[in-house]
Amino acid sequence: MYSQANNDSQFQANNDSELLRVIDRINDLLSIFEEQQKNQKRFQVTMLVGATGNGKSTIFNFLSSFELQTQKEGKQSKLILKNPEEAGTSPMKAGIKSITKEPYYYFKKENNHLLIDFPGFQDTEGVMQQRIIQILFNRIVIKTQIKIIYVIKQSDDDLYGRGGELWNFINNCFAQNSTKEFQKIILLLNCYMEQLEDNELIASIQNQLKSKVKQPNKRIIVIRKVKSDEDVQEYLSQKKMEEIWSIIEKSDSIKFKTAQFQKNGEIANFINLRCNQFTNQIISEICMALDEKIKYINILKLKTLLEYFIEIKLLINIGGNQAINNWYNKLIEINIKIAKLLKLNLNFQDQINVFLKIFRFFSQEEDIIDTRAILKDSINQVKNLLVTHEQILKQKLDDIQKKAQDNNLQQLLQLFKEMNEKMNNEIKEQNELMKKLLGQKEQELQQVRAQLAWEREQNAQKKKEESNCFIC
Repeated sequence: MYSQANNDSQFQANNDSELLRVIDRINDLLSIFEEQQKNQKRFQVTMLVGATGNGKSTIFNFLSSFELQTQKEGKQSKLILKNPEEAGTSPMKAGIKSITKEPYYYFKKENNHLLIDFPGFQDTEGVMQQRIIQILFNRIVIKTQIKIIYVIKQSDDDLYGRGGELWNFINNCFAQNSTKEFQKIILLLNCYMEQLEDNELIASIQNQLKSKVKQPNKRIIVIRKVKSDEDVQEYLSQKKMEEIWSIIEKSDSIKFKTAQFQKNGEIANFINLRCNQFTNQIISEICMALDEKIKYINILKLKTLLEYFIEIKLLINIGGNQAINNWYNKLIEINIKIAKLLKLNLNFQDQINVFLKIFRFFSQEEDIIDTRAILKDSINQVKNLLVTHEQILKQKLDDIQKKAQDNNLQQLLQLFKEMNEKMNNEIKEQNELMKKLLGQKEQELQQVRAQLAWEREQNAQKKKEESNCFIC
């Protein structure tokens, strides 16, 4: 049982560390995005999207000027990076399992374009990673319009099946009038292997799209299947790259709708679970230590413990008026100080630090994730700790006071009393301030009502005078 608990804890720690790594990567991208957006007058964002296995990462690496080559595997060959360790490359792998679990980006200075290899919302293996990717998507699309290259693995002449995949993407991600937005997408038909010329395939695909839209996409790119290094030189040439970039520059931007989250969905459940878990772990450790050590704690430590308890009381009292991430950080910080004073070895503190960084990232989304409501259970756990153990600490001090003989000890006890009174006064002042603010708001409301009544009376008087004039 103990071994299983350790394994579960380690699994959770690894998952949280992986989430944090993705978040760090996303924060780097957002910093670059905001910096370029601020410094470049005509800054453009182009996003590569499409289902897993369609070749988004290959296209990204090609458009980012990374060298590609073929590698033989039995009778077949596959396209690989010539220098896969080169900074900025996006991982490439054939198959239906996504290998791009985070965004990769390339800034083309010549035309002020930021190119992003964006994982599909269903590409990453973990649900939480999907939600993180959606948050990144939201933070970018609310800041700017985006150009889209939708990559389809089009080995033959028939769009059947692949068109539905594309249409679902449109309906899920675009604002109203999705048909109009659909026409702005650049379609990239990847790995074509049949005999039609590029312009013939493009015309065929446009005709097939007419079953869905009246005016199909005008900007369609064809990249043929690469089977050899000679094909690399022909199909993925410098000329082809410049041709695609020219199409990107001339294409229209698209306004997305933001991804929606359930306030009680995966993110909320994740935060709720972790907050309650870590709060419960710390409090359990503290409670057990106090039960065991209360008889042996000296008066200086008792004084410090009471100071921490007073801090927690004040923190709970003003909890709704602070940024939620700062509030929870402070709560954990005080509890860790108590644990250290009691010489507790919190072997999960590294996990807490990782979670606090993740929580900081999510707490910026309070408009779509109700993090305040989530922390109610954690607050109640802390309150229960205070009610039980503050009384124990006070009783301990009372016992010491009865036995105290020297003046120094009496001064310390007086200090405890003053601290308690100070805390009560601060709470009282806060309550009075809230009442005063509410009173001011009520007074302002009464003034508005009086003004409206006066205006109505003036209007009535004016109408009466106008009526009298008419009679005259």
